[in-house]
Order: sequence, then structure tokens, then C-alpha cells
Amino acid sequence: MENEMIDKIVQAEREAKDFEEEAKKNKEHTIADAEDIAEKNRLQFEAEKKTLKERLDESTSQKNKAVLEQYLAESQSEINNLKQKVSDDKNSAITLVMSLIS
Repeated sequence: MENEMIDKIVQAEREAKDFEEEAKKNKEHTIADAEDIAEKNRLQFEAEKKTLKERLDESTSQKNKAVLEQYLAESQSEINNLKQKVSDDKNSAITLVMSLIS
């Protein structure tokens, strides 16, 4: 009976030790898994951040291009108006000279 109790105590201690080792392994695996997940999330975040920055840069570039195209169109219109004014002034000068000659 006494040997049986000792065997049960020894068995219980072995089981407790095995359980403790298993818990330690599970904890290590859980920490490693959590670190892996954190690294994957960090990499995904960096990739998304890069993609968003590229989109923002592209959007900004397109907006800048649109502004420059608008400025170019306005400048071209202004140039055309000035050309027309020069032509009108030239014609007026010719008319004035012709009237003075006559």
C-alpha cells in the first residue's frame, strides 16, 4: 500500500513535470508565433504604406500636371491675344501712315 502511494506520488510528479515542460514549449511556440505574426503584419504595413505613398505621389503628379496644363493653356491664350493686338496695332499703323501719305 505504501509503495503504491509512493508510485502514485512519483507518477504525479512526473506528470506535473511533463505538463510543465509542455506548457513551457507551448509558451515558446506561442511567443515565436506571435513574433512571426507581428513581423508579417509589419511587412504588410510597410508594403501598404509604400503603395499608398506611390498612389499619393502619382495623384500629386497628376494634379501638378493638370495645373501646368491649365497654366499652359492660359499662357497660350494670352500669347494669342497679344499676337492679335500686335497685328491690330500694325494694321492701325499702316492705315495711319497711308492716310498721312494721301
